[in-house]
Amino acid sequence: MMNLYIYPQNLDIEQLGLTKIERKSIKKLVAILFNKTIYKDNPNNIVLNSVKLQVALRDYRKYLTVLEEHGVIRLVKEYSAGHHSRTYTFTPEYWHPNLVFEPIKSKRSMKQSDIPPEYRPCRSFFNDLLQIDVEYALRITSQNMSERQKISKEELNDYKTLSVILINKIHHGDYYFKIDKNGRLHTNLTNLPSELRKCITYGGNRVVGIDISNTQPLLLIMLCKNEKSLIEILNEVRCPFENQEQLIERIKKNPYDLARYEQAVTAGKFYEILGRKYCDKSGVDLGRETIKTAFLTIINGERWHFNRTSRKIYKVFCGEFPTIASLLNILKTKSHKNVSTILQRFESRIVIKDIANQFIAENPRIPLFTIHDCWYTYESHLEIIEEMVRAYFQNKYEIEVPLKVERYGTMPQGDALVAQMTLDTFNIS
Repeated sequence: MMNLYIYPQNLDIEQLGLTKIERKSIKKLVAILFNKTIYKDNPNNIVLNSVKLQVALRDYRKYLTVLEEHGVIRLVKEYSAGHHSRTYTFTPEYWHPNLVFEPIKSKRSMKQSDIPPEYRPCRSFFNDLLQIDVEYALRITSQNMSERQKISKEELNDYKTLSVILINKIHHGDYYFKIDKNGRLHTNLTNLPSELRKCITYGGNRVVGIDISNTQPLLLIMLCKNEKSLIEILNEVRCPFENQEQLIERIKKNPYDLARYEQAVTAGKFYEILGRKYCDKSGVDLGRETIKTAFLTIINGERWHFNRTSRKIYKVFCGEFPTIASLLNILKTKSHKNVSTILQRFESRIVIKDIANQFIAENPRIPLFTIHDCWYTYESHLEIIEEMVRAYFQNKYEIEVPLKVERYGTMPQGDALVAQMTLDTFNIS
């Protein structure tokens, strides 16, 4: 539920010639627009669904027209046949981090009955005890901006604006808790830039994270470990029976390439090893992040859409790990989107339904937050969640899960950083 109006400081709503009720509606619409920016890779590209918007704001068309006429937003893409969405963007004059955050007096919170039962334990910790160290978060944001010299001014502005929005939403207790069609949970914390997570406290105590290394490659080997689940998934994606049989038989023999793949993944070094193999064949060291980005494209994308680098890495991958390559090709028999759907459902079941809910049931007063493949809790309870995660993977899949702990870095120092980004500048009080 939205509990915070968000609008540009230079948008004088009082001068729009509207009644008091209409001004509230304008504020609500602008807040909806800003809230939609936090889910996107291209944030200032806001897709509005007319059906959903009608539920949130009955006369939304009238207020969109007002914002367009005053140059606050502009239409990028019109409705098309069979679709109910338009795409808008804030104009440069109003897309910036100098924003007003105005708490809505009649605060409402999401009802537990609106949340699926298996997600309710995680929702219980989104309350007034969840806080963010605002000054620290703004210092980190400022430092990161000064270090990001290779990106454009527009991207810097996007990063700065989104960071300020997300910091304020947590600071003002404006929480959101959304579950997508694949069961993935999206909250204030999942959208918060990773470098700002160290600024989060619960009940005045810092929280730290533990997450799984190379998660998607790991999930692929886990599919191979459970024949019953794999057959159910292959049937779900309508894989031809003869292909199913060939793959199952191949996996049962535990070929050398599958054993090497599992060894690389459970060591948490899959991307490094794949990069080394690529370097041996091409003479080019691409680095871990480039290899990771390309491999995630290989997992989730269509082969004919791979760029030149991804195609070369895919060729090396197929040569080194043909069994997993066959699994990916079979899962994509009907649609390349099947893989991301399957892996995200698998991940959310493990992280939230199996592990997080068990931890909360056994430690009801200790906070636990999930961020996709990561769990956050008090440092004093980090060993408990780590032991629980390791036992789960060992007992259910006979896998040594690769884990890493996210601890705090040092706070950026220097008066210059503080001067660049102060609390007053961004209306945080």
